[in-house]
Amino acid sequence: MLTTKDNELLVKTAGGTPMGRLIRRYWVPALLSAEVAQADGPPVRVRLLGEELVAFRDSQGRVGLMNEHCSHRGVSLVLGRREEGGSTAVVPVMKAQGKGVIVNIASGAGRGASPGQAAYGAAKAAVINMSMSMAIEWGPEIRVNSIAIGAIDSPHRPTWAGDAGAGPDLGARTALGRLGTQEEVAGIVVWLASDNAGYVTGSVIDAHGGRR
Repeated sequence: MLTTKDNELLVKTAGGTPMGRLIRRYWVPALLSAEVAQADGPPVRVRLLGEELVAFRDSQGRVGLMNEHCSHRGVSLVLGRREEGGSTAVVPVMKAQGKGVIVNIASGAGRGASPGQAAYGAAKAAVINMSMSMAIEWGPEIRVNSIAIGAIDSPHRPTWAGDAGAGPDLGARTALGRLGTQEEVAGIVVWLASDNAGYVTGSVIDAHGGRR
């Protein structure tokens, strides 16, 4: 008869557990190659040894497997598209139909100094600059804008939010005194994608609750 301790040792396979580390040293069937047969095709969700992963086949036909959730905002990468050239892949279609809108998500960190996270701030500043350049290169058929978001309340807040009490503290630093919501960011995206924003392109919308 196994003890509770021995039973847990054998059945728990999450990353970092003794059995999990052992099994990860060997080949573990996860899905059929045919399930990701198409290069740049739809990603496939895979649950393996307690981990949520996403499988895909890239433009060169190579199969990849990575964590399902974006390390930044926690969005499921199953919702994404794997295409050579990134945003450029949709441009011919938008050009052909004579109309298109691209909204890139940046961060308030890319709008000013980012002490302690210079690389992150620089990357987000690059997203903003890239969006402005895209707007000029791909207009007039395609409008391109970006949103510089601040601290947003979500189930997958990034590591910079710190411990569980950091969320309210971050919100208190804004003029509105709270964190933003996912729905509020989505509302800006919907507006930018609508005809109501038909004269808005090459712009960056600040959505940070009023930075102090």
